[in-house]
Amino acid sequence: MDRWTEMELFVHVAESGSLSRAAELMDMSNASASRQLAALEERLGVRLVERNTRRLYLTDTGQEFFQRARSILADLRDAESTVNAAALNPTGTLRISASLSFSLHHIAPLLREYTERYPNVTVHVEAANRYLDIIDNNIDVAIRNREVEPDSNITIRRLAETRRVLTASPRYLAKHGFPKTLDELQRHHLLIYVHANNPYELRFTRGDESQTVAVKALLESNDGQILRA
Repeated sequence: MDRWTEMELFVHVAESGSLSRAAELMDMSNASASRQLAALEERLGVRLVERNTRRLYLTDTGQEFFQRARSILADLRDAESTVNAAALNPTGTLRISASLSFSLHHIAPLLREYTERYPNVTVHVEAANRYLDIIDNNIDVAIRNREVEPDSNITIRRLAETRRVLTASPRYLAKHGFPKTLDELQRHHLLIYVHANNPYELRFTRGDESQTVAVKALLESNDGQILRA
């Protein structure tokens, strides 16, 4: 049992004057409570509680330890209450980093509801088509279009899947023809999103077969809206 639980058990014993009552409050058996109290005294190397057939009372050292332990546990409860209150009613600044396209299409539509729900939070959206350093720029949440982060201390959560689709406008195909083989793609004018995984490789699969084609860009950008336009 951890030290906090031992301390809490001892405080209950001191306040109630009863080991059985303390055991009941801690939801443990009398035997378990007695072992834990003995373990606490053994670890401290002092006698905290004296018992006789009629009552239980604290030693002088036990009385001093009780005062300090009760104060420590009160501070711990206050700290937990403060954290719980902050979780229910957060304050401060939430700094979010994402690409301009993602910010416009996915983050911006949520901001009104979020600020109404958490009016004490200031939201700062850093719409950047480059991957800012999360630590150096004090970013709380970064939406990334890649699977890994160079900094191993960053916690990564997979939010959704995205895929690249090979497309062309009818006007382009009318002018340049429709590629009939993968090798012909190397002769076509491609627009590349540079933040994609392996942006200069196109991987095609059919059944159990797969083939990767190296491509060059006529135009490349770190923003999908530019490529789409």
